Amino acid sequence: MALNVSEGACSQGRIAQTRFYTARGSAQETLACMEVAVALGYLPVVREDVQLRMRQIIGTLTKLAR
Repeated sequence: MALNVSEGACSQGRIAQTRFYTARGSAQETLACMEVAVALGYLPVVREDVQLRMRQIIGTLTKLAR
């Protein structure tokens, strides 16, 4: 996710949008992995502040990918 954001920040036009779109997908995957880890008992919970921050990041990347 971080590498795609970095690439997007240094790119222009559609290439930048593509990098931010990919980073958004990676952020959603990361959140899903945390939820699966809770479901499987590897983590006790995904803290609310972490969930909120991830959703904020996903929202920002959605705007950058337009």
